[in-house]
Amino acid sequence: MTLRTRLALLFAVAVTAVVAAGGALLVHQLSSGLNTALDVSLTARADALAQQVGPGGTVANFQDGAGNGSLLPANETLAQVISPSGTLTESSEGTGNRPLLTVPQLMSARKGRVSINSDFGGGPGVRLLALPVADSGSPPAVVVVGTSRGLVLTAVSRVETGLWLGGPVAVLLGALGAWLLSGAVLRPIERMRAQAAEISAGDSDARLDVPRRRDEIARLGDTINGLLGR
Repeated sequence: MTLRTRLALLFAVAVTAVVAAGGALLVHQLSSGLNTALDVSLTARADALAQQVGPGGTVANFQDGAGNGSLLPANETLAQVISPSGTLTESSEGTGNRPLLTVPQLMSARKGRVSINSDFGGGPGVRLLALPVADSGSPPAVVVVGTSRGLVLTAVSRVETGLWLGGPVAVLLGALGAWLLSGAVLRPIERMRAQAAEISAGDSDARLDVPRRRDEIARLGDTINGLLGR
């Protein structure tokens, strides 16, 4: 395998590693940012719902912050209130009265606010946000709200598809660029090699054509010409 080929392959491997690492970081940052945006919306809903929860996890005058009616109509939005004893006191239609939280998740939510990616309901899954309700009992009642992660997963999937399609193109272009660049760098060396092969033992005045530049290749040519002179 020629040095030019080895350089092109090495550069292709390096580009592949960079694209893979950069793509993974991009997907992670995108997913994290979109989940954070969902959490901001869910936090507002959860805080509004928590204000309506009384002692024991009961809910009276179940209104949203603007007084626009129940917080639990739930076509896409899921919501539940879990009493200190662990029973559901309020549940949106979309949950089918099934707990949104597992027992370990409920224990964590009683200690503080938690965000969870759940496969509840199948499909793309949901993003849940749960928080304890102050002054609702000991242990406290827990409010949990959720919304579909469909948009997040769709955006991430499109980016991943773009990386899968664009990544090989970037690697190919990088390898081609390395091939062309290495060819330009090695061309003077190949020319001097060919000249040296044509020099006979009796041709004492023969010299190599050294490129007029100050680099390693020119110094190599000068060294060979010095050897020929001796």
